[in-house]
Amino acid sequence: MTTWITHSTDDISELVKKKIKHLYKGDNWGFINYEYLGMAFIALTLEQVLNFSHTAYQSYEKNSENTLSYTNIVGIADLTIDFLMYAYIHNFNKELCAEIFAFFDKNIPYEASFYQHRVIIRLYKALFDNDTEKVDFYTRLLEEDNFTFCLQNVPVTKKDSSHAH
Repeated sequence: MTTWITHSTDDISELVKKKIKHLYKGDNWGFINYEYLGMAFIALTLEQVLNFSHTAYQSYEKNSENTLSYTNIVGIADLTIDFLMYAYIHNFNKELCAEIFAFFDKNIPYEASFYQHRVIIRLYKALFDNDTEKVDFYTRLLEEDNFTFCLQNVPVTKKDSSHAH
């Protein structure tokens, strides 16, 4: 948690970093793997985050059991948000997030139980598009419902149009 809050990996031991790099699960991903990976993003390199994410999304799409499991859908939706938090913190360009936005739109059901995920994803899309009107709208919506956890890594009011996208 400290690493996510401070955006620094200084407090992570080399042993822990080494263990994190062994998260790869081939085609056998599930809710716990998605959650652990999302937490571990902050300690990984850009290439590792992109590789792990891509592998997790491909595995999810290949395994039809995932699309039938509410828990796995929640896990992959959470992983998508964790990826976008990481991407925003590390100034990814919009193109590096294109696969994630497309994956989310294609695989996450349009159901009330995923509404908060959709609002958070739309906030990040607006951030990457530099659409301040939509950023303000989604930020207010999330603040009204006390979903401020997803705003902690997005200093929306402090960002300006010079942010590298």
